[in-house]
Amino acid sequence: MPVLARDLVDAGLDDVEMLLEYHLPLTSQRADVVLAGTHPQTGAASYVVIELKQWSAARRYEDNPELVDVPGMPGGPMLHPAAQVKGYCDYLADFARTVSDQPDALAGIAYLHNATDPGAVADLLSYPMSVTGRMFTAAERGDMIAFLRSRLAPTPGYAAGDALMKSAVAPSQQLLKVAAAEVRDRPQFHLLGNQQLAVDLVLHEVEQSRAADRKRVIIVTGGPGSGKSVIALSLLG
Repeated sequence: MPVLARDLVDAGLDDVEMLLEYHLPLTSQRADVVLAGTHPQTGAASYVVIELKQWSAARRYEDNPELVDVPGMPGGPMLHPAAQVKGYCDYLADFARTVSDQPDALAGIAYLHNATDPGAVADLLSYPMSVTGRMFTAAERGDMIAFLRSRLAPTPGYAAGDALMKSAVAPSQQLLKVAAAEVRDRPQFHLLGNQQLAVDLVLHEVEQSRAADRKRVIIVTGGPGSGKSVIALSLLG
């Protein structure tokens, strides 16, 4: 947080509202930071979702661009941070009425503020980046500041912050009502964090199993409401 705060001050964006550990609607998931302010071109409310990573190095997991292996980090492969923050933005666009009808209101970045050596995370650059799913390292601090300035004006952002905090929430989709569409049309659900990680890991293991011509058993665990059924439907689709 102190690193990001200093970057905002240096960018001239110290009046932008910073929402910490923002609780995504209808879920236990939290975004590290949401910056709220005004878009410099349109004057409309503008939000940047930020996922902070302390990694100094990372590489693709078994040559899969969606999955990341972090040296010294327990727990196995992780979701690419740009994919993680893009999932947060997609989810917010679905459920927060304040931004649901504003196509350019959201942006998302993953900030690897300890990654000073670009080569140590070069593997991660093969993931397709977008406005809602960008990644910056400490070595790209100038580019990150330029991106923030392109999304946020140097004006107070408390009104935009309050609007998001008080936003009406769209009703959650009923699982059985959209199950057939999820399988037939895909996708009906936006998977968050470990949900997307689970899907990517299972699909990765399917390809590994196909290549090795041997079976594998994968168990997805989680408490009630953690998204196991949605994961299964996404995989079936």
